[in-house]
Amino acid sequence: MCAIVGCYNTPAAATITRLGMLNVQHRAQEWVGIVSSDGHNFYPERAPFRAPGHVRQVLTEGVMSTLMGHMAFGHLRYSTQGASELNNAQPHRATTADGDIFFASNGDILNCSPLRKELRGRGATFYSANDAEIIVKLIAHRYRECGDMARAIREAKRQLVGTYSGVLMTRDRMFLFRDPIENRPFSYAVAPDGAILFASETSAIDIMTADYPAFEGKRYRRAEVSRDTILELANGTIITHEDRQEDRKLAHCAFEHVYFLRPDSVGFGLLATDTRKRLATALAKEIDLSETDFICPVPDSGNVAALALSRVTGIPMEFALVRSHYIGRTFIEHTQTARDSAVREKFNPVSELIRGKVIVLVDDSIVRSTTIRQLVGMIRGCEPKKIIVLITAPPIQHPCYYGVDIKERLIAADLAGDIEAIKRSIGLREDEVLHYLSLDGLRSAFPDPQNWCYACWNGDYPTSIKDYVRPEG
Repeated sequence: MCAIVGCYNTPAAATITRLGMLNVQHRAQEWVGIVSSDGHNFYPERAPFRAPGHVRQVLTEGVMSTLMGHMAFGHLRYSTQGASELNNAQPHRATTADGDIFFASNGDILNCSPLRKELRGRGATFYSANDAEIIVKLIAHRYRECGDMARAIREAKRQLVGTYSGVLMTRDRMFLFRDPIENRPFSYAVAPDGAILFASETSAIDIMTADYPAFEGKRYRRAEVSRDTILELANGTIITHEDRQEDRKLAHCAFEHVYFLRPDSVGFGLLATDTRKRLATALAKEIDLSETDFICPVPDSGNVAALALSRVTGIPMEFALVRSHYIGRTFIEHTQTARDSAVREKFNPVSELIRGKVIVLVDDSIVRSTTIRQLVGMIRGCEPKKIIVLITAPPIQHPCYYGVDIKERLIAADLAGDIEAIKRSIGLREDEVLHYLSLDGLRSAFPDPQNWCYACWNGDYPTSIKDYVRPEG
């Protein structure tokens, strides 16, 4: 999972972009990339700037002083295609007769191998194992043929199998576009002074617009980049190019709402907090909690659901696990060793609350079982009477090919979906409970359940994967 953030038509473009990037850091913690332009030149001088680490440590005052111009965009990388190294960091560059172009995306392309082979046959050189480089060089190739960037993007989109929310920059304009199933969130806002701000999550736009003078403290009107249009940001405005493809049903990523989105983000028209409340309400209908002493969230991912479950059932909620906010998300750590060590550094159980009690532990998902296994062990050391683990999503048994690092070591897949076996593997006793929300319960949380992707739970992929069983890299 990655994040893109940017803005156009404002003298503080790079600074505003950095502010937005800080507020989607939860999506990716490996690499930071950024590029800006004043309409004539790209910045920094050897664009783009890319470095490992977090936004606050990487985009220092010295770096920011090199990023001039009225438009900029940044990318945060969490590796799903290609190793965690400089060549695979975004933005990627391609060259055209009219100069360089830069591109970044959130998502994953499945048909990388045939596209790379085709483009190499036409003279392209690749420096990474990342799908975004393939996309930008495919667009550059189409541009050389037609001489129109919007048309080149349109034609390139028809060759791509997979998901992407993308931003492309030329020297004097930008283009925003999205895959035909709208699998990844992508929103934008237009300021009263004509500035345009965009991001993978609306929480970033909230912060970018909060102190922006032109809004005068008023809320902005948000919009989503549509699959049916290519937005060209040029000449101080938005030029909309129609791009209606074949009639393919939408497949928004449900895991975005279960896990990735910040609670204050609106993704695909829904507030993540509201979705998580509905997931908890559905969960309450599936299990008897009458003998429970209190509900405890796994912070922060389980906070909203635990609160909603407490309200629905009348069972009190206690913060019996305290989280250090100086440790990032363990799921998006790049190695298993890093995930393991981060869990113990991140959480501390409150033994005075736990001892002798029946505790209900609420979390959003179990992927590799890294977090929940260690938490059960930590809580067990506090001598509870009983532990009940509730998960607000079904067991994850299938790989994600659309931009989430859910491919290997899936505990539910490894144990063939056997809930009792999973329960034992995470350290629960025979008399204790592990309950996942049913798929029907998950679907009930969405007003339009037919428009969502549940592939990591049910194996029903919204694009063809038979020829691309696993993304390259």
